[in-house]
Amino acid sequence: MSRRLTFILFILAVTAQLSRADDSPLKPSIANAVQHDQQVLQSDPKNKEALNDIVDQLDGAGHWKDALPYLATLNEVQPNDAARTHQLGMYYSWSDNGSAKALPLLRHASELQPANSQYAYDYADVLARGSEHRAQSIQVLRSIVERDPKFMPAITRLAEILSWSGSSRAESSKLYQQGLAIEPRNLELLDGYAEMLSWDHATRPQAELVFSRALEARPNDPRALVGKAQLLAWSGRSDEALAMYDSVLRQDPHHPMALRGRAEILNWKGRYAEARDLLVQAKNAAPDDAGVSLELARSEAGLGHFAYARSILHDIASGNATEGTDLRQAVSRALGTWIEVGYFGRRNRRNLDYDRAMLLVSTPLNSSNRFTFGYKPTFWSTKTGDFDSHYFLGSLDSQVSEQATTHAQVGVENFPNHTTQVDAGADLNYRLNPSWAFDAGFDRGPVEESMLSTRGIDVNGVTLGRVRSNLGHIGVGYSSQHGHWDASLHYSDGLYTGETVDSNRRYGVDLDLGKMVRSDKPYLRLSYGVSYMGFDHDADFQPGAAPPRIVGGYFSPTRYLLNYGGLGSTWRFGNKVEWRSSTSLGVQNVQTTTSDFGKPSFAATVSSNLLWRATPENEIRLGYDFLNVYSAFRRHLVSVSWRHYF
Repeated sequence: MSRRLTFILFILAVTAQLSRADDSPLKPSIANAVQHDQQVLQSDPKNKEALNDIVDQLDGAGHWKDALPYLATLNEVQPNDAARTHQLGMYYSWSDNGSAKALPLLRHASELQPANSQYAYDYADVLARGSEHRAQSIQVLRSIVERDPKFMPAITRLAEILSWSGSSRAESSKLYQQGLAIEPRNLELLDGYAEMLSWDHATRPQAELVFSRALEARPNDPRALVGKAQLLAWSGRSDEALAMYDSVLRQDPHHPMALRGRAEILNWKGRYAEARDLLVQAKNAAPDDAGVSLELARSEAGLGHFAYARSILHDIASGNATEGTDLRQAVSRALGTWIEVGYFGRRNRRNLDYDRAMLLVSTPLNSSNRFTFGYKPTFWSTKTGDFDSHYFLGSLDSQVSEQATTHAQVGVENFPNHTTQVDAGADLNYRLNPSWAFDAGFDRGPVEESMLSTRGIDVNGVTLGRVRSNLGHIGVGYSSQHGHWDASLHYSDGLYTGETVDSNRRYGVDLDLGKMVRSDKPYLRLSYGVSYMGFDHDADFQPGAAPPRIVGGYFSPTRYLLNYGGLGSTWRFGNKVEWRSSTSLGVQNVQTTTSDFGKPSFAATVSSNLLWRATPENEIRLGYDFLNVYSAFRRHLVSVSWRHYF
């Protein structure tokens, strides 16, 4: 694709240069000669000498458009003059939609001089511009190479055209090698050969070597720099690729392929706004490049503009549709209705195990808002007895602007023979710029740590427990785009409330520092974090073990400190499978009624999630979590769900 774009840009550049020359004023001497010829032609329109002279005068001054009608008349007078016939054919080939007029003239010129490789090449070159004549173009080019095996333009063009089809790339490779044996430092051959090799994963190492040869011949060769940068990006060396794209853009800030390549990497990194700015520039430079449009649609989708992304994809020519299949499916999923059913199972040594089913139905209200309804029946299991519950929820997710998204949720939980509880929550995420982000929110939800905190226990006709956390949070995050590190700081505060128990204030501070060590295949991030929280009083007691007003049955240390190191990774296997995992190891200090803050203990977490896009309409999600932290939990959570898009 990049090879064809290079050729198109070359044609546009030549045409623009010719057009500019055609607009320049004639020198006085040439203007006088042209005027004299015109006077002669007024009385004798087919005067050969005057026609030849005026064509030569205007052509030499770059005014080929003005010369064209005189040359056409001259061709009528001298139809078998090979040079003039070829010249007229080339004029038409430079004109808008002029190929149909150019082809018979160029063919006739090559027939008049069968041994003239340049005439035959120009005929084949114009033939190759349309797919309907491509086979004929290949035939002509092959005949030139057989007759004149050192004629480089024919070797280069034939190798290029043959490289476009997988079935003829072996022949293309031989032609590139044939040409390079004659001219080892020919940039057009080196760049074209390397580009063809880059299209096959197995030959990409060889492609990188050929691009390096091109850069030895010309260190600032834009085509070789862009090609090698793309190879580096595909192999996960995105930082090196960005540096190469930047070197091209320093020479030509509007180079469309460098702009597109840089934006493609930024899209991979989730820097969609920056990528979009580059792609708008690339679109202005190469408005017909489907690859630029595809990446622009990817940026808009990343920014949440799914409807606009769909309109861009609709405008891309159908011949390029397969290139954006993954993006088209992602946009369709984002704008469509879906249903998800799943199972969640928790095992916590029967302290509070559960088996939970899930049903979610989600539909867009418009391009910026999505409503989701959920139902979660749960069967709970403890050492002292089993019980069940039903949870209903409704949520609204909104894209307020490019920078801001919101989430609001209301839930209702019912335990048979117990009063109904109502939960609610809201979150705001705001990206100030590519580096800084802000978030804030509030959540009221269940505390699922024991039968007492979850359902409550009746003691002498009085219900104890049924605890709810009521917490607000605020945070800020910073991401260094060049240093590849990030940091976030969050503060939370609020009350734990329950039936017939005292409120218990909880506050906490969380600091997380991360460093990306690999950007892709796989993505790897190392992190270090510190978490501190505290409750007003320890409420982790069962009825009879403490005064009733502080019986809550939930983990509530008066002081808690966790230091941990972590590793997060993301693996993508094609476009169908994505696996995310994270692990952390650390040391925790806990102060409760029965534990001393000065005695550290081990802490660990593991989280693993697999997404399999089995078909465009169906996704399978698998998850496993292990938690050995807070000194209270050593639990396992498994999940499996199926989502279907309509």
